[in-house]
Amino acid sequence: MNQITFTNQESTTVTAKQNGETILETALQSSYPIFHECGGKARCTTCRIQIIKGLSNVSERNEREKLLARRKGWDETIRLACQTEVYGDIHVRKIIESKEEIFQILNEPKQSIPSEEIWLVVLFIDLKGFTEFSEKNYPHDIVHVLNRFFTMATEIILNNGGQIDKYIGDSVMAYYNPVSSDKDEMVINALRSCFRIQDKMMEFNEFLQDRFQHTFNIRMGIHSGKVVMGEVGHPISRQVTIFGDTVNVASRIESLNKVTGTNLLISKSSIASFQEKLKIKKRVKAKLRGKKISTVLVREHYRGSR
Repeated sequence: MNQITFTNQESTTVTAKQNGETILETALQSSYPIFHECGGKARCTTCRIQIIKGLSNVSERNEREKLLARRKGWDETIRLACQTEVYGDIHVRKIIESKEEIFQILNEPKQSIPSEEIWLVVLFIDLKGFTEFSEKNYPHDIVHVLNRFFTMATEIILNNGGQIDKYIGDSVMAYYNPVSSDKDEMVINALRSCFRIQDKMMEFNEFLQDRFQHTFNIRMGIHSGKVVMGEVGHPISRQVTIFGDTVNVASRIESLNKVTGTNLLISKSSIASFQEKLKIKKRVKAKLRGKKISTVLVREHYRGSR
């Protein structure tokens, strides 16, 4: 079995139960303390470690970790324990060792990162019927239902290689970055996310109907192209976000569902190279604020949605 030796202060060695476990999974199963403020979802850096020995015995960085490492400027030895799978013996050092260090990290002024233009797949999801629901229910119930929906949608997006940019009211804005996969695969991952969310909405609506006598539908829009990624806001409270024409078009495509009576539209240009693999139910041409955009409604699930 693979052994992970933590060299902090007194050396401690823990053993993985199976090949391919992450460093965080092995540590927690062995009751070895390691911080993971986001729950091990690559949404923070508190579980990061430095690999002292055995770098060749761990997995390559996945899309989530590559994006974070690029933003932070980490060298190849700095890894997220929650994302790094182990396939041999390694020696590592925890970088965050105390709650005080976490507090300092979470509250220190953030260092600005340079804006960059990159190619992304952008997904917008909006709840249909939320305004009516919010008018008839108590604020705490509204928050509970929104968080339940956001949790469901976010888990699916993350499991299919996406990242959450922001939550806007009852909407989700996400993106898929082809760091190690090709562009078509990222578009397919976005579609997989949508199909899986559609499936889970049935279960979600059963919960809503039972407790609130209400159901939701969803509207989703996908577009791909170049965006600008950068930090915006006050120096002590900046957020990394994406913006540009591609983001605007994706948002308008999602809104177009209101006119077409559909719940999932994707720009034709995004699936141009593999559309023969999809069953197209409807084709729509629309002028979106000065732009002529061809979109399609994809009917058949793309295999492998998670």
